[in-house]
Order: sequence, then C-alpha cells, then structure tokens
Amino acid sequence: ILLCKRYRRLGMLEDINNGIAIHQRACTLTTDDHEHKARHLLSLARALHLRFKHSGNRSDIDEEIETLRSGTTVVSDGYADKATHLLELGDAYMARYSMFNDLEDVNTAILCLQQAVKYTEQEQKSMPCRLGNLGRAYLSRFMRLGDVDDIENAVAMQNRAVKCMGDDHDHKFSHMEDLGVALRNRFD
Repeated sequence: ILLCKRYRRLGMLEDINNGIAIHQRACTLTTDDHEHKARHLLSLARALHLRFKHSGNRSDIDEEIETLRSGTTVVSDGYADKATHLLELGDAYMARYSMFNDLEDVNTAILCLQQAVKYTEQEQKSMPCRLGNLGRAYLSRFMRLGDVDDIENAVAMQNRAVKCMGDDHDHKFSHMEDLGVALRNRFD
C-alpha cells in the first residue's frame, strides 16, 4: 500500500510494479478462507488499476477484473465489505468499457453495481456514490443503445443519490450535476 501511495506522489512506475508483486505474493500466501484474503485481493486490484490508468494496458484491467471477481467469491454475503468489492468490480468493468467499448462490460457493470447498492444499507455514507455510479452506468448504456428504460433508470438512480444526502454533503453538487446530465439526455 505504501508503494502505491508513493507511486501516486512521485509517479514512478517501478513503485506500482513492486506494489503489485507484493500484493500478488500476499494473495498467493493467503488461503481463500482466511479473513484477510478479500482485503489482499482488493489491494491488488487497486494497484492494478493504478497501473492501468498509467499505461492503458488491457492486461492490467483484465487482471484487475479477475482479481475483483475472486474477491467477491471469497467475501460472504453478510460481510460488510461485499458491497465495496462489487462497487469496485462494477467500476472496473466501466473503466474497461470506456476504453474498449465492449457492450458486455457495461451490462456486467450494471449488474455488479446493482448488487453493490443492494448490499449497502440505506443510511450508509457510501450510498450516494454507489447510486451515482449505477446511474452513470445506465446513462452510458443509454448513450450506446438508446433504450428508454436505461435513461429512466439513470435519472432514478441519480435522483435517489441526491435525495439521500444532506445539503452540506461535500459531493452533493457533483451528484446534482449528474442528475442534470441524465435529465438533459432524457429530454433530448
């Protein structure tokens, strides 16, 4: 994790490569039933995502997705971090969709993000973010296919995101902006 932080600060690819190697080793040494396995997989996936953002290399995003998929299988349904793993998996599919435009990625992202919302308690501070990500995924699919159900779902998710946060929430403006974009696309 420290190497990833140093990479963010200094931008040295060697740091992220070493971080990935260490996280891979931790995942290999940790059995699937160990309480920290999911956390190790999530750390590895995040490091792979950093390298993908740096290089745009498809193998990094593919490995990130496979790592996150493994993480969702080792986290039990009652585990508090299940939603986090599903959110990051959905976001990884969206990142790959944005880069390579494979419709199956946005479809799978929506399924993962729906599950992330399902596993998130309504009162959790992370709910607006999860609803917003799901709304943006619906909007992306609408932009590609023009299906009215997708734009309706995008508006509904963004509206829920705005409604479940107070006026003093740090990100309320960005969620209101996302709602405005969805509404404009529904109008057009």
